[in-house]
Amino acid sequence: METMAVIELPRNVLHAARMTLEELRRELALVLFQQGKLSFRTAVQSRAKATSG
Repeated sequence: METMAVIELPRNVLHAARMTLEELRRELALVLFQQGKLSFRTAVQSRAKATSG
């Protein structure tokens, strides 16, 4: 089983950005994909893992 990394982020950052945690996960995967740091497959897989629990 793959381990998860934990990022600490003050809740006020999510509030100020008007984003949910799920939206932040999706946005991070998208930005990393756009920068060429994640493959499309990895970005999609990270999204699926985030939503499945």
